[in-house]
Amino acid sequence: PSFGLSNREASAIAHFLLRETVVIGTLDLAIDRGHRKSLDEEGRSRPRFTGLADALALPERASGGDVTTHLSGWLRIDVAGEYRFHLTVDDLGRLSIDDQVVIDLAGELQRERILEESATVRLEPGWHSIAVDHFQWVEEAQLLLEWQGPGIDRGPIDADRLVSALTDSEPEAVSPWVTREERVAEGEGLYRQLGCATCHQPDAFPEGTALLDLPETYPAPPHPSYSLDPRQRQAIGRALAFLGQVKDPPAAAQRVELTMKAFGCSACHERGGSGGLPEDRRDFFTGSDPALGDEGRFPPTLSGVGDKLRREALAAAISGGAEIRPYLHARMPRFDPDQTEHLVEDLIELDRRQSPLPELTYNSGEAREAGRKMAGSGALQCILCHDFNGRESVGLRANDLVTTTERLNPDWFFRYLLDPESLRPGTQMPSLWPDGRSLMPELLGGDPAQQVMALWRYLEDGRQAVFPEGLSRKQNRLIVGGEAITYRGKLWEAGFRGIAVGLPGGLNYAFDAQELRLALIWKGDFLDVGAHWNVQGMGRVRPRGKDVVVFPHGPEIVFLTDVACPWPGERV
Repeated sequence: PSFGLSNREASAIAHFLLRETVVIGTLDLAIDRGHRKSLDEEGRSRPRFTGLADALALPERASGGDVTTHLSGWLRIDVAGEYRFHLTVDDLGRLSIDDQVVIDLAGELQRERILEESATVRLEPGWHSIAVDHFQWVEEAQLLLEWQGPGIDRGPIDADRLVSALTDSEPEAVSPWVTREERVAEGEGLYRQLGCATCHQPDAFPEGTALLDLPETYPAPPHPSYSLDPRQRQAIGRALAFLGQVKDPPAAAQRVELTMKAFGCSACHERGGSGGLPEDRRDFFTGSDPALGDEGRFPPTLSGVGDKLRREALAAAISGGAEIRPYLHARMPRFDPDQTEHLVEDLIELDRRQSPLPELTYNSGEAREAGRKMAGSGALQCILCHDFNGRESVGLRANDLVTTTERLNPDWFFRYLLDPESLRPGTQMPSLWPDGRSLMPELLGGDPAQQVMALWRYLEDGRQAVFPEGLSRKQNRLIVGGEAITYRGKLWEAGFRGIAVGLPGGLNYAFDAQELRLALIWKGDFLDVGAHWNVQGMGRVRPRGKDVVVFPHGPEIVFLTDVACPWPGERV
């Protein structure tokens, strides 16, 4: 399967898997940018680029001005003796061997200046650390390292003498592939004989002996040994005997089980109490939103998935074309639809339990408006946990609401909203109609069934749906969820050092930190901070709610000498 990786993601995985691999002819490479006057100056704690280089020379990535390049690795010496190194640079350069500076071309930076220096070092057979540092001030860069020694004429160091790291065993040089015609026929025979075609099936080769036609025993050579113990041999024998008795194709349940095991689905997904992540692997699965808990880092259960998802959505999920959980760091493989088409149909056959939906007794316009109100901040507050048409929620980052009717079967949605725990045990989705009662008696007569259907009708508009209350297209409104939120900035009647606090339940207040006083109290919506976020903070934010109470300026606690004394700042 394909994992749909970008070039950067594939490169990151490759580097991780090959992190301890030693390849002949490579060196460690580090590149940084920024002006410096000498190679002894401290650079960045981490260079801008690290990787491998295939020669003691400047790579193309190091082009430009004010570039520092560091090349390091190990040099193999076969014969003891005196080795002479020649270093040529145009700005700053340094050669170190066995952590000792051999050539140091420093001095003052000058334009269009070429520096060259040579030095002789005695080296014994074995591996010696080697490092070259270079700083390029202007555009035209030059770095050339040559050597000569016993049996070696002057020239660049051969790549097969260099490695980026050492291991316990010396790495072998990789020879180029050469096709030998006399061995092609021999290889084709071994390909068949060793059973390679069991997994690798070119069309040109005929199929092998059918499993049911295999003899009871085979002579040991030339067939491969799988090191099976007697118990394993007996189990395979019973399985072959069972295959000979099977007349009908496997049922849907068996096909689903076999397919999930064959494609490795059970390694991540739970279904019917089987499969799922083992305990020792769970810590490796993470998500971008810790507030979502395990739902935000583990792949979803497949129990009842054929009842939950529409056929098109289920097919897209299996083929890897559905990306509805951006908060999951785990990547869903993309399987060939031709190989998984039967899985879609089998899951629907096993799971689907279609149930009748109540008839919506209100007209579409009235139902949509009621659904919009329910999704907003003044009712069910769906937007506190769910994105809406690409706009981020102010709380959790659960699935985008506008994709709901594209993915879910309407009767599953109806059952799920009335009792989330019954269909997804352990979900963070709250029960919005506890005990079948509506918390919004003013909407659609307080009928839970009509309210759920109205919400579905509203979401059927998809990306054309009108934004719910409490969610503006510019995301400038601060919406209070289950916890208090605080906003600091220039506030109306609270001054330049205003501190506004929104409390759950619709009560809000603002404090003036300049005068150390309570400045405002109001009910309802909290703040619209567009005056700050859209115009570089030059505006003044006002309360969005109602019943605003403005308190007088000045201190709130004063020690008066007499109860008849006027309050400070009050006109007499």
